[in-house]
Amino acid sequence: MLKLTTLYSAISICILASSCSNEQKDNTQLFTAKIKQEISDQAFKNNVQVDILDFKFIKYETIDENKYDTVKLIHYQDMMQAALKDMKVYSKKISLEKEKQELYNEIDSDGSLGSSSGRDIEELKEKLRAIGDTAQQYIKKDSLLEIEISNRKSPKLVYKAKVFLKAVSTYKGEKNNFMDTAYYYFDEKMNLKRLQ
Repeated sequence: MLKLTTLYSAISICILASSCSNEQKDNTQLFTAKIKQEISDQAFKNNVQVDILDFKFIKYETIDENKYDTVKLIHYQDMMQAALKDMKVYSKKISLEKEKQELYNEIDSDGSLGSSSGRDIEELKEKLRAIGDTAQQYIKKDSLLEIEISNRKSPKLVYKAKVFLKAVSTYKGEKNNFMDTAYYYFDEKMNLKRLQ
């Protein structure tokens, strides 16, 4: 009787392990297909040609929604820092353009060389305002997400997939190489989640 019980237990464990293995294989195939489709869709959307030279699905794991949202917070903060850096660059360009215009006005005090318009400065100021608006959007998103995380009682399940990607992207004739591990996130229904 003991041998029979042990045999049933061993068979049950094998069936359970096999079913988990099949589920993991199915999930891996689903995630792989969705990630490749996302790369293709983003390339198409941004008018970029992407040639994938190597793609390896490394693993996936489950995390809770708070950990995923923490990754989003880091992304938002990176975007804010990039916007602030761009704002400094455009502020400097505006200052240089103003100096250039002042020098031009000094040289051409009688207007014989033609007029120098402030159009360049206005274009730079408009770009600076747009970058500032983007930074403000990320600051707002960051604040709201921090509140959401702190108020969340039962975070949902999120899948975190890790892949190795080696690719060449071409945009307007300029080629860029990419070779690194990348992470993709999926909700509990296995829909891709974007950080934006």
